[in-house]
Amino acid sequence: MTEKQPITVNQGTQIAIKMISEGKTFTDTKKTLKEMGFDKNVATEIIEAIKLQVLKVKKRQGRKNMLIGAVVTVIGIIVTIFTYMLASENGGGRFIIAWGAVIFGIGQFIRGFLQAVEDVY
Repeated sequence: MTEKQPITVNQGTQIAIKMISEGKTFTDTKKTLKEMGFDKNVATEIIEAIKLQVLKVKKRQGRKNMLIGAVVTVIGIIVTIFTYMLASENGGGRFIIAWGAVIFGIGQFIRGFLQAVEDVY
């Protein structure tokens, strides 16, 4: 029989990333790493490194959603003000209230904010 080769930290990290991407919790993944022979401290370091990366991605996505929300909201407000000014210059008339863009933009901004402040743990 051939002796089983020990799993490297890099391999353990790849396994942990795969488990977490498949929906396993950080706790379950850490437990599995320990069962595979990793020291408790090494397993903790692997999990903490992955948590940090997940947090960075969520914060980046949150900032992006906040920016999109702010831009859409401002565009909605500008369209409303601009069309109102055009209508009032002509002695009255129809104008656009871009409430859909404003509501969507505010919602997107809030979603992004919640993503940006969310904790991974």
